Amino acid sequence: MWKLNRPIAVIFIILLIITSGCEPEEHTLPVDFELKFRIAETPVMDGKLIVQSIALNLGSIEIEGRRAVGEDVFMTRRFDDSRHIIIRPHFTTEAINFNIPQGIYDRLSFQLKFRPDPEEEDLYDDFEEWLEDMEEGEEEIDDLREDLGDIIEDYLEDVRPCLIMRAEYFKNNELYNVIFVINDPLSLNILAANVFGEREVILDRNIINRGEIVFDPSIWFSIVQPPVLESAFYGVIDDDKYIFLHKKVNPLLFTTIYNRLDGSVNLLIND
Repeated sequence: MWKLNRPIAVIFIILLIITSGCEPEEHTLPVDFELKFRIAETPVMDGKLIVQSIALNLGSIEIEGRRAVGEDVFMTRRFDDSRHIIIRPHFTTEAINFNIPQGIYDRLSFQLKFRPDPEEEDLYDDFEEWLEDMEEGEEEIDDLREDLGDIIEDYLEDVRPCLIMRAEYFKNNELYNVIFVINDPLSLNILAANVFGEREVILDRNIINRGEIVFDPSIWFSIVQPPVLESAFYGVIDDDKYIFLHKKVNPLLFTTIYNRLDGSVNLLIND
């Protein structure tokens, strides 16, 4: 029978220990990961609604990854003062940088948790007074539009909500500003996909790994018909018309759009 001599056997065993000892460490090594945000370029309401910006007020991002090899990953990035992000069409935002263990992920998800702005509470009395005037029907319609315009203006200047979309809507060459606002506790769970649209993604420490979270307002407004949006009550600021989509103003239309958020945000890895 063929036998290894003792020195060769010792060397072989040492190499085996070193090799087996390094394998799990490979799966703990971090990769450079850059996360950016952008707006999908799909036309909204057949191009009648033009998104100007989407602003986010992030409190934290939770990352959960399931790997075939190596331990599963659970990470949280908290922003003490919140992270304010403004996304504009045709541009990506500045990157948020992470260190995430490398490997092949069968499932990788990012949960965005948004932080409401308590400053909104200062406007509650104004909201309630305006709603009472609307219900009583004693105020002139132009006065109600001006009063709502004052609330909208204060809101835009003093409140940083969880999510706010600003857009322009054109009806027969007449411009309406559209403001969609969420300032209640909000979280979005987003599953990552690779360039082929598959859930398996690879993070490689030999490259800079990039992710893009893409918001698609065309899905938000996909079941909103133009006459419905055009019939929404609007406020007036300096003769400009503002359709305010808020839980207290145009609530049915607000809810219709709000309910479309799930499934309207994608995360593309190394696209």
